Amino acid sequence: MKVEHTHQEFSIDHLEMKPRSRLFQPTLIGAGTKDVEGLISYIVRIAAAHSVSPTRLLRKIYAVENPEIKEFLYPSFFNQYSSTVNGLGKYAELFVAHTESLTGAQSLALSTLLPLSDLLPSTGCGLLSDRPKWCPECIQEMPNIHKNSYRPLIWSLKLYRACTKHKQPLIDTCPHCDRVQPFIPRYPDLSRCAYCYQGLNVRVGENVEFSEFDYWVFAAAEDLIEHLDKLGQLASSDNFIMFLKKAIRHYSEGNRSKFCKSIGLNSWAMTGWLTKNEKPSLPQFLTICYGIDTLPSEMFLVPWNKVFIHQALRRIPEKIVDRAERPLLTSSQKAELYNLIKAVAADVNDHRPLVDIAKQLNHSSSCLKYWFPVECIRISEKYAAHKKETGIQNTQAAINKVSMIVDKLRERGEYVSNRKVNNHLLKEGKSLAKPALYKAFKSKLKM
Repeated sequence: MKVEHTHQEFSIDHLEMKPRSRLFQPTLIGAGTKDVEGLISYIVRIAAAHSVSPTRLLRKIYAVENPEIKEFLYPSFFNQYSSTVNGLGKYAELFVAHTESLTGAQSLALSTLLPLSDLLPSTGCGLLSDRPKWCPECIQEMPNIHKNSYRPLIWSLKLYRACTKHKQPLIDTCPHCDRVQPFIPRYPDLSRCAYCYQGLNVRVGENVEFSEFDYWVFAAAEDLIEHLDKLGQLASSDNFIMFLKKAIRHYSEGNRSKFCKSIGLNSWAMTGWLTKNEKPSLPQFLTICYGIDTLPSEMFLVPWNKVFIHQALRRIPEKIVDRAERPLLTSSQKAELYNLIKAVAADVNDHRPLVDIAKQLNHSSSCLKYWFPVECIRISEKYAAHKKETGIQNTQAAINKVSMIVDKLRERGEYVSNRKVNNHLLKEGKSLAKPALYKAFKSKLKM
């Protein structure tokens, strides 16, 4: 029997190929779940895929492609301030946009808290942890489940203090050398200590018991992370205020003070949200959720009449995150303080940071920012401009010093080497490790 074969014609001219990206594009681990990978972890895995240090990746690729990033890649950024890359402020926006541009990845905002940027303040109390945390048991299991060790976004939250899967507290120091880990390590391996390079999958010390309320807070945080993709469109200040007004009418007949006291907030807590366009901190937001007995996502994803199913509010048994109470000022005290802070803001020769000024006035900087936001912005801008100008002057002075050292070595007939010049600079606390000085040194050698 003769079998006839037919072939469908096709043309390679119509085949579409994705544009090539500068960097490898890993798959975001845990996307759409409470265990979604944080952006910092994602960037570290990109570095691992290219077999380079994460710090080098940022300095040689990110900073070259985007000069704005180059301005803040100083050592303290990698150890401390890079925590905000997982947050909802400027750094998060910048690194999301640039990582997507370099890798071709999409929706990386879901590896940060950016979807909540219209609901929560970027520098609010109790938002981000000031040091990396991890669960040793999770670190141990990850290679078998995901083939990689990574850090979920949920671990970045300050109030998330325990792994709900293993019922164990998160730890924040190496179990071997007791060192706090940098947010962006020198080596692209999040399962090992950045200093002694021992495994972080070991737990030491006694177990910590958490209360039922603690686990409610952890579950509420997980609920927020799990629904980031949906909340990005609905979790806005306007929708929050609308929900809050309905809750106040339902539970306390429109009495804000009564509502606040019933759930454990200060009686004036809502004034700034309702009249000054301020945003609630994450602990305050979760306090409201606990008082109404609802999860955070339900506030925006479930009709309000199905959320208000209880007749009475419930009070939080303890503060979610402790913070200093903001002092109440009388009219005369506020007027006197305003005149002082206004004078400092107008003095072009006063370049002190806000924290020093607040200390002199016997108040916290957060208090001054609350009462006098415009003047505090002016003070911060003056300090930043002065610091930048001083930095430029110091760098130029160091460049001149490099030139003098080279000239003296030449006058004595000595060979001008990196080591000799660097040894002279080290005596004054400077080094050729600074790019500007090394560039000046190389330029001087050509003269």
